[in-house]
Amino acid sequence: MAISHVQPLLFLLASLFCLPALRAVDFHYCNDIGYPYGNITRVEISPDDDYPTVTIFGYASDEAQTIHAPTISVDLELEGYGLIRFLRLYDQYDLHRKIEPGTNFNFTLSDFPWGARSLDDRLKYALTLTDDADDNPSEEPVVKMCICLDLPAAPAVDSA
Repeated sequence: MAISHVQPLLFLLASLFCLPALRAVDFHYCNDIGYPYGNITRVEISPDDDYPTVTIFGYASDEAQTIHAPTISVDLELEGYGLIRFLRLYDQYDLHRKIEPGTNFNFTLSDFPWGARSLDDRLKYALTLTDDADDNPSEEPVVKMCICLDLPAAPAVDSA
């Protein structure tokens, strides 16, 4: 029995529509110019009604120091006023990896705190990468990178 070449193509197309959609999210550096540590190349979100997963992709420059205990702090920021509320801390136990100089990296932030997404268009999420291994309890942690992003609005809920 001969198999049509159209059937596998139709199956492939149909399966693509069944996969969960990943959406790229617009972001900018908190300092508007970038950081010597490296670059964030893209941010993706996998939609979920209550707690999406945010994945951050980046590159550590060749001159960067190894981050042994990465920590990402998630804060709310109001344009023109700065940080207004701490939301969540992802530490080395959540992130499960160190960042070596000259390497690509990615972090998956599951159960991202998405609650304030539609309160005010001026609200942004600030994600700040620091290294807890360098952290001196008497000093502020050194910011390796920081990005601000808007998460897409939650899907409308039909209350019929």
